[in-house]
Amino acid sequence: MARELIAADLARWGVTAARWTTTAALPGGRGAQILDFITRHLGNDVSVAVVDTEPLGSEDGTMMQRMLRQQLVKVAPRGLGREEARRVLALLAGENE
Repeated sequence: MARELIAADLARWGVTAARWTTTAALPGGRGAQILDFITRHLGNDVSVAVVDTEPLGSEDGTMMQRMLRQQLVKVAPRGLGREEARRVLALLAGENE
């Protein structure tokens, strides 16, 4: 249900969500795969929110790893809840905490 709420809110602003799944078979781990997806498919002039059940990025890593950490909305295995959905929307609106 939360995914549908996000999609509906984003659609009001002409924004779409992309869902992409990482795989353990690819090198660099989940964070590196997500950063690769962002740079290859989305470009530099986009707002990004990454929703995942795992902690990603690193405070002491590269600039891109730190960016990933800032744009992460960590969710419980049960999925996206109301507060997490609000955080996603805030990140996409450029309201980085």
